[in-house]
Formats: sequence, structure tokens, C-alpha cells
Amino acid sequence: YENGLMQGISATKFNPEGTSTRAQVATVLYRIAGSPPAYEKASFADLKADWYMNAVAWAEDAEVVNGVGNDKFAPDGLVTREQLLTMIWRYAGSPKAENTDGMAKFPDAAKVSDYAKEAFAWGIASGIINGKDGKLDPAGDATRAEFAKIISVYDSMNKQEAPTEPLPTETEPTETPSETEPTETPSETEPTATEPTEEPTEELTETPTEPNEPEDIVIFHTNDVHT
Repeated sequence: YENGLMQGISATKFNPEGTSTRAQVATVLYRIAGSPPAYEKASFADLKADWYMNAVAWAEDAEVVNGVGNDKFAPDGLVTREQLLTMIWRYAGSPKAENTDGMAKFPDAAKVSDYAKEAFAWGIASGIINGKDGKLDPAGDATRAEFAKIISVYDSMNKQEAPTEPLPTETEPTETPSETEPTETPSETEPTATEPTEEPTEELTETPTEPNEPEDIVIFHTNDVHT
């Protein structure tokens, strides 16, 4: 909520045990990306609402989402835990997990779909998820609280890892006069040497919204939610 990524179901309610939709996940990732312009419409034929239209178009173009088949995205469909993690993993650039042994400790690891296995391995190794009641529950619907916890952990990690590249330094050339005016030199004086001036080098540093949907979600930084 503080980062402007999610909202509640009303001015006073968050509904943590409620479910999340595929359109909501695409919209939150779109906001994390800075709400970039969508240059082409999404190819999905079942998009109806304006509030997620640009987000889904961007997500498809960025290969964050692939749809559910038959030219459909199912924007109002409930997002499962493995779908949620896979979208975040794709948004992160589909990184390889540093340690792939993390899934083995969960008794339902074999239930993870093939498309989501690398995402789960990365999520576990990165500390983005740590299971739910000792299980991964890949096909279970992601609750709003789980979504808020997972996306907040990823967003914090993403900000910490963002590199800062300084611009190359530039040195201004010193001005050399083209002509030197002659000066009178007394008969017996020692010549004086002129030291070249050097301009200091200045290091240049570079300092580094989709309309609110009616039912979006709010990030609460909770430590007691199992994901």
C-alpha cells in the first residue's frame, strides 16, 4: 500500500483470506515496472475491463504471461501459487536458482507443474517463499495475504539488487591562448616558469499509474503469513 502497488477491497478492509486474480497479479507487476506504455494491444480475446488492459498488454509483450490457451487470458480467474510465482520469476528475467535442492524438503514437490519448477527452485533459494504448512501447495489458490507477502519480499529484494551505474567522468580541457603578448624583460631577470593549470574532474552522477481498479489489494508487511 505504501508503495502504491496494491489497494484494499474497501477503505477499511483488506480481506487477507480472499483470493487473487490473474489480472490483479499482472497489474501489480506492471506497477512495479513503472507502468510503462503498452505499444500494442494484448492478443487475448477475453479482456473486458479498462483497469487491467494496459497491464495485461505489457505483461504479454514482456513475456510475463502466456495466457491459458485458446487466445484467452482468464483475467478474472483465480491465480494459483505456482502461477503467481511463475509470473514473478518471469518478470525477474527467469533467473537460475543458485541452489536447486530446496524443493526436495517439501513432500508435495512432485505436484509442481513442469513450467513452474524453475520458478519454485528460484523462489525457495531466494527466500521469496518458504512453504505453507510445510508444503508448497502449488495448485492452491493464492490468498491476498500470500500475494501481498510474496510480492513485498520480491519488491524489497529487487530494490536492494538494483545496480547503480555512475556516468563516465569527463575532464574539461584547459584553454590555451593562441597568442602571447610580448612583455618587456629587464636586462638582468631570471625567467619565470608557468605551471599548467588543470581543471578538476567532476564526476557526474545520475540520480536515478493505471487507474485504480475497483478491487485491488494492499501490501501489509506481515511476518506471520506462511507463503
